[in-house]
Amino acid sequence: MSIPETPNVDENSKKSVRVNSVHPVTDIRHCRQSASETIMFKHTLLLALAMITVSNALKCYQGMQNASYPLSGVASDCTAIAVTCTKLIDFQTNSVYRACRTSNCTANGKMTSSSHCHNEDSHVINCCCYDDGCNTGSSYSYIAGILMAVIGITATIW
Repeated sequence: MSIPETPNVDENSKKSVRVNSVHPVTDIRHCRQSASETIMFKHTLLLALAMITVSNALKCYQGMQNASYPLSGVASDCTAIAVTCTKLIDFQTNSVYRACRTSNCTANGKMTSSSHCHNEDSHVINCCCYDDGCNTGSSYSYIAGILMAVIGITATIW
């Protein structure tokens, strides 16, 4: 199959000149190359977005351990929808639970933008934070802080 010649008119001499030209829409090689490049671009873009998502995942310490032992391990990636890290200290079982969470930190039932700890009940402290690896800390450092506050308040009352 031959490519048709397209007549061009020379403006100075007004003579017809025949030139071989290839129209990009009708040239099959051009279409295939463009489709291939488009697919490659889409795959590259998708891979780049996936890498950004993975690298931007929140990292939290996760799992349960005895509160008497120091924290071990490293913070690991949460799911893409996690927004906070939590740490729950249970004094009855002497356990610390650390996890990723998909909801924001709350205080008195209202969302907060700051990290904090609060008493769930008489034997459980629940901590919530927004930064990578923020749910570390010795459980006893929280206990010491709370005990110091209780002692300070008690001393001022007496």
